[in-house]
Amino acid sequence: MLKKFAIGAAGLATFVGGAALVVPQAEAAAETVPATVTVGEGYHLNVRSEANGDAAVRSMFPDQSVIELHCRTEGSSAEGPRGSSSNWYGVRGGGFVAGAWLDQEPEMTACGDSAAPMFGVTATGFGGSVNVREGASADSRALASVADGGRTEAECWVQGTSHTNDAGRTSDWWLRTAEGFMSEAFAELDATASSTLPICGEGGAPEQPAPEDPGAGEGEYPFHGQFHLPFANGTEVPVTQGPYGSFSHNNANNFHAVDLALPLGTPLLATGPGIIKVASDRGDGYGNTVYIDHGDNRCTQLAHMNSIGVSVGDRVQTGQYVGELGTTGQSTGPHLHWNIVACDGYVSLETPNTVEAGTNYVEGTSIVSQNPGA
Repeated sequence: MLKKFAIGAAGLATFVGGAALVVPQAEAAAETVPATVTVGEGYHLNVRSEANGDAAVRSMFPDQSVIELHCRTEGSSAEGPRGSSSNWYGVRGGGFVAGAWLDQEPEMTACGDSAAPMFGVTATGFGGSVNVREGASADSRALASVADGGRTEAECWVQGTSHTNDAGRTSDWWLRTAEGFMSEAFAELDATASSTLPICGEGGAPEQPAPEDPGAGEGEYPFHGQFHLPFANGTEVPVTQGPYGSFSHNNANNFHAVDLALPLGTPLLATGPGIIKVASDRGDGYGNTVYIDHGDNRCTQLAHMNSIGVSVGDRVQTGQYVGELGTTGQSTGPHLHWNIVACDGYVSLETPNTVEAGTNYVEGTSIVSQNPGA
């Protein structure tokens, strides 16, 4: 299914969830000009590798983001709220945005061929995607994600809140990238960058204490372990569409989703411990949906349900009944649309990493559930 999105000359509401693209850098002008993204609520403005609406997508900015423009160049025409424009602007970290989707189109120094130094980074997500956040804090809003092993670029260090990776290494340093902030605990700098990456002159969220455990019964919270398939132990589960599927998993809200088809009314079980954040039809095309908050702004999304068996605020454990599989909302037949999304904006963050399959969901294959629930 497709959530609200549009694709036009500026390429709205698409998203880079995998490896970052290596692109020419826009020259940083002596002075920058702030501008506000005006694409409409629920949409995103793409940063392109060139000043062309057909160029590769590098990253994206949500509506009403205030971004720094470094230079101006002529490119392909884009149609925005103020009409058409061929102005494109270079942004920090490289890449270009269409002026038609900004609140202003200032006269600026022409973009050149050189760039401010940027340093290569490899995301180390231990099988899952690495979040890029609005500030240097694990509690900050997720703006984007980079797949495990994917590449991006950093411009400087900033000190923020401590973050511990799956191997137990803790760091309170964050990398400022073109898209936002990435925890150094989940990143591996290129050899040259580790000794030359500068400290950021400013920016980053102030250090904050870790959030208190709100209580989730005996389950771990925040939960960072592997999930289970949301079906009773021993159930053979057919995969009808995997991550990045061309049918409907091809936009920011669905990139990492998995579609699993079983008969109408099949019981659905919690895939990990957490707290029910949403248990309703939000009118967004997903139909009856349950979102389970696992902490650190990570929510399991169980969509198109026939019926819902939990309420907002309920604390659930792995294997606990949450409802029935269905075909509500924009659905072509009984199935479960299953995803890990940002709790604060429902952008797709990562493919569910399960005991049964890891992150390997191949269309046309079946996986046997090992969920401890009945």
